[in-house]
Amino acid sequence: MTDQPRGANDPASGGNAPDRTSRAAATDGQDPMSIADLTFEHQIVIWAMRMFLQGSDAFLKVRDEFNRALPPAAGRIAFTAVERMIGTLRRYGRRNLRFSCLCNTLLTRDEISVLVLLISLEGDDYHDMVKRARELVLDDGTHMLIDAAAILMSALASRHADRPERLPLCVGEATLH
Repeated sequence: MTDQPRGANDPASGGNAPDRTSRAAATDGQDPMSIADLTFEHQIVIWAMRMFLQGSDAFLKVRDEFNRALPPAAGRIAFTAVERMIGTLRRYGRRNLRFSCLCNTLLTRDEISVLVLLISLEGDDYHDMVKRARELVLDDGTHMLIDAAAILMSALASRHADRPERLPLCVGEATLH
C-alpha cells in the first residue's frame, strides 16, 4: 500500500462480489464502480482508508469522526481496526495497493478488492474469506487482516444497535459462595 494516495488511473474493477450487498461486482469491460454504489458502511471503510493515507491530520479526523458517529467504545474499536488493517496491508501486502484521493468518486481495483474481502465476511464460507485476504496479503498476514476487517464491520454495525438499558444496581446484600 502506498503512503500517499494515488489517482485511480484504472478504475475498472475486478473480483466477483455478490451484487446483493454493495454492487462491488463490476468487472473489466463494465462501467467503473463509484463510491455512490456502495452501502453506507462500505463507503465509510473506503473513506477511512483514504483518509488514513493522507497523513496525521487526516488520521485524527478519522478518529474524531468515528468517535462522533458511533457509541464511544465502538468508535475506538473502529478506529483501531482501520489502523490494524492498514498496518497489516503495509507489513504483509503482496504488492503496493492503489487508493484514490478523496475527491475521486471512482474506486480502484485495490479498493474493490478490500470491499470484496469485507463482503466475504458477511457469508459463512471461511475458505472464501481466506482466499480474498490472500489476494491482498501474504499468508502470515491473512488472519490479521480478516480479524481487523471483521472487527471494523462489527463496530460500524453497532451504530444501528439499540443501546441496552442499564441493569438496576443491587441494593440488598448478596453472598457469593
